[in-house]
Amino acid sequence: MALPVFRRFSIQDIPDAPDWITTILDPLNLFCETTVSALNKNITIGANLQGQVYSTSFTTLAGYATGDFTRISFTYNSNGQPKTCILSKITRDDGTLMLNPVSIAAGWTLNINTNPAQVQVNYIAGLDASTKYNVTFLVL
Repeated sequence: MALPVFRRFSIQDIPDAPDWITTILDPLNLFCETTVSALNKNITIGANLQGQVYSTSFTTLAGYATGDFTRISFTYNSNGQPKTCILSKITRDDGTLMLNPVSIAAGWTLNINTNPAQVQVNYIAGLDASTKYNVTFLVL
């Protein structure tokens, strides 16, 4: 549901108001315009939410079924420390979307001893060995 277009407040809207009301209208209009814009589907990760989207490609190892997995590491460029890492999309290299349950089974870690911080995904369960994948993570 979209909000209606915001019409700015002006001194003509309140003709009986004291003169000092004009000093309030500019910040009020700025706040209202920004809020309406954000609520009309303009909230973005990174600009409005602390978080980051990261996409990459990788190939599972031949010994994947026995736990061999090359950890996926990437720089976390947002402010603060993330609370979660979500596997938001994964496809085979040919574009086939993974339908079986796939998860970040062994979790993920955040190394804050580096600058910038590094996110490390330890293992992704539900994949096939020796297969190339494209993956997108959402870190919040």
